[in-house]
Amino acid sequence: MAITGGATVAYVVTADGDELESARTTKMRKDCMRIDEAIAALVAGKTATVKGGDMADLRRQWIVSRETLEGD
Repeated sequence: MAITGGATVAYVVTADGDELESARTTKMRKDCMRIDEAIAALVAGKTATVKGGDMADLRRQWIVSRETLEGD
């Protein structure tokens, strides 16, 4: 399937404890969260949607945020 216009590969992400669960999808770029917005949503127990290219950075920053929260 071709992705045209403002659409991009994206991931819908939820947090299960320290682990992130993700499902691949296609979304409009404007509907995807920045990584900091996604981290805040996940910490609050909500679902986040990020661009496919941001998924690796989200996972890295999620680990750091969890270590920071556990240190408090």
